[in-house]
Amino acid sequence: MQGEIKIYENWEKLGVFRANPKSKKPRHSLLIPPPNLTGGLHLGHAMQHAILDAVARFKRLQGYDVLLLPGVDHAGIQFEATFDKELKKKNLSKEKLGREKWLEMAWDFKEEVYKSVSSTWRFLGLSADWSREVFTLDEGPKRAVFEVFKNFYDKGLLYKGPYIVQWCPKCNTAIEDVEMEYEERREKLYYLKYGPLVLATVRPETKFGDTAMAVNSKDPRYKKYVGREFEIETLAGKRKMKIIADDAVDPKFGTGVIKVTPGHDFVDYEIGKRHNLPILQTINKQGRLTELAGKYAGMKVLEAREVMIPDLKKKGLLVKEEDYTHNVAVCERCKSVVEPLISEEWFVKVGTIAKEAITTINRDEIKFLPKNYEKILVEWLKDIHDWCISRSLWWGHRIPVWYCNPKDTKGRKLGFAQNVVSQIFAGKTKTYRLRDHEFKIGDLVAFENSQSGKIFGYGTITDIDKTTVGKLFLNDPAHGAMYKRRSQLIAAFKRHYPDREINNNTPVLIYTYKFSTSNKTREWCNEIIVSLNKPKACPKCGNTEIVQDEQVLDTWFSSGLWPISTLGWPHFAESNSASRGKPSIALATEGKPDLDPDLKKYFPWDFEISAPEIKYLWIARMIMLSKYFTDKIPFKTMFFHGMLRDLQGRKFSKSLGNGIDPLDLINQWGVDATRMALYTYSIPGRDGRVSRELLDERCKNFRNFGTKMRNVARFILELRPSEDVIARNTSTSLRVTKQSKDRHDPSNGSRDDNEKVMAKDDLLILDELNKTAKKVTANLEKIELHLAVEELYNFVWHSLAD
Repeated sequence: MQGEIKIYENWEKLGVFRANPKSKKPRHSLLIPPPNLTGGLHLGHAMQHAILDAVARFKRLQGYDVLLLPGVDHAGIQFEATFDKELKKKNLSKEKLGREKWLEMAWDFKEEVYKSVSSTWRFLGLSADWSREVFTLDEGPKRAVFEVFKNFYDKGLLYKGPYIVQWCPKCNTAIEDVEMEYEERREKLYYLKYGPLVLATVRPETKFGDTAMAVNSKDPRYKKYVGREFEIETLAGKRKMKIIADDAVDPKFGTGVIKVTPGHDFVDYEIGKRHNLPILQTINKQGRLTELAGKYAGMKVLEAREVMIPDLKKKGLLVKEEDYTHNVAVCERCKSVVEPLISEEWFVKVGTIAKEAITTINRDEIKFLPKNYEKILVEWLKDIHDWCISRSLWWGHRIPVWYCNPKDTKGRKLGFAQNVVSQIFAGKTKTYRLRDHEFKIGDLVAFENSQSGKIFGYGTITDIDKTTVGKLFLNDPAHGAMYKRRSQLIAAFKRHYPDREINNNTPVLIYTYKFSTSNKTREWCNEIIVSLNKPKACPKCGNTEIVQDEQVLDTWFSSGLWPISTLGWPHFAESNSASRGKPSIALATEGKPDLDPDLKKYFPWDFEISAPEIKYLWIARMIMLSKYFTDKIPFKTMFFHGMLRDLQGRKFSKSLGNGIDPLDLINQWGVDATRMALYTYSIPGRDGRVSRELLDERCKNFRNFGTKMRNVARFILELRPSEDVIARNTSTSLRVTKQSKDRHDPSNGSRDDNEKVMAKDDLLILDELNKTAKKVTANLEKIELHLAVEELYNFVWHSLAD
């Protein structure tokens, strides 16, 4: 391996992989899908990048000016989850560090992870142009992200509002559908009495958020009930509920009656919109039941379910229960159950943009390998929903929005008993809470006297810490009240939470705040300012106390711009825009000297590659954004390779312990053998099942193949004719010295007869070589690397060196 490293270092030193936009050679551009900064490259990355590199090297051999551009993705939620695990080892957390210090340490960690990614690329022999390497949080991509965000905002395609999202309670952020996994679980299906009807549900804990019952409009069993309202008994008292008809109801599920919970189910949310149903949130962003759940408030979902079932039985509301097997959505990162809930997020209206992408695909402007992915993408784009682009994280492109209302409490409130109010005025700066109020550092919170209901002041949250009752300090002067024994502290909690079981393991949040009797010094205009950098003042009212949105953008927002941001877009003069207000490459090329030469020469990309699992997250969005902002396709050919899985068909993952490190293969077998082994699994769109044993066997075969090639070359070089013989026979075929010796042996016949036989053998092998070269070239043109490897292997092993 050391020899391979030295060869690569020499290539890099000589700059042999650098593209030249001034070259008159035809261009061929390839874009490396940016791997996530969550650790070293895995086996799938190794195969993907080896495929890209094979195409790049092939095109260089054909005389092209090749650009193979490398880069890495900041990876948003994945990076943050990985980094937070590292912090936990040091007894640190986001809450303890604060945003500024956390980000400082995150950038240091990013550099550590990147070294691993970069070294693996080089061990793989990736012939990339390192002078153009890009990171999604670099200034170039940052500028592109801002350009797109502002354009969408100015054109009314961007809005902030409440909408149902997939929410991870542990990562505490909205996530994409494709950032989830589904686990098959065997749970109970509960049949509950709802007034005159019985319905089935696996989630009785969401019943506090029900706003209707629904049946299918074609179900004859329930026609007489449709439109009627009934008083039903619940665990939180009696409620009136209407029965509606909607075709989204599956009459074959359970009894054919469903409870409609618009705040916690995507289907129910759409039913609710069609029937103007109210939305009630019974589960909060920490995965705990809200006050709507009465005595179950504060409990985690499964905990509440276990407690509720006996209570439902006592009230005669549980008719029966059955075993039920179904798929449960969990967060891909932390494996927590995902909760659909309403959250105020930023969304992009993608309907119009999606139509352009559909037209592009239907016109075959992009070549898909395999072709069936065209239809799959089109069907997804036809049914696309508004894109949630905000994430409650710290790592990523912070949303470039500033608010001229820094003193707005936005409904945030904390209640304090009368005797505690005096402590706050006396200097109390901490409060212990069992309920998570979902505050963030910097939030302004109204302080209310619980007895009078009056606001007596305001607190700015300066720190948030999570602990348990058993770990709280009994004599913290910042808390005001002090206790001699733990039992006194628990008794104090009990007075505020009489229905809760409280012990030393009960979770507690410590909110530290700065208190003030006033929430503002003047009236603000509530202007929303979109700006890449912090404005000096509100342009409307002159206020200088503006604050930035706390959230960051979805990592796929910047990844969707990868084809253009990596080449310098937007590189335009001010106000350079097309008729509908979007930046346009077509416009920029007309007498605009500031257009990046890379963008002008290498865009659209000739070749892109991806795993099929991110076809919606990444591929569809690259097409949408590229067409909308440049009127060009992002790439000419889109190659979907299959997924490498273990022998049971499972994805490789750390939690399963089934991962295979490509560096281990390279260290044992060499990079050429490893790459050729991976090419055998590179059939477009087809998954491959592998194990370390299978890969070792294939790598061993290809290592032997490499040894055979070297022996053939050494044999030819050792036995080549002398210079004077070559000079006398420049028009003759290549002669093998051993055959030359045989030719002078009288027992072998005349010199002329032997020369004819030798020439015939040479012509046969040369003819087979030419045929193999044509086949391999055709395979490479079609990106059929598995067939190219097979052709090469068979020719060398069974013909040339047989």
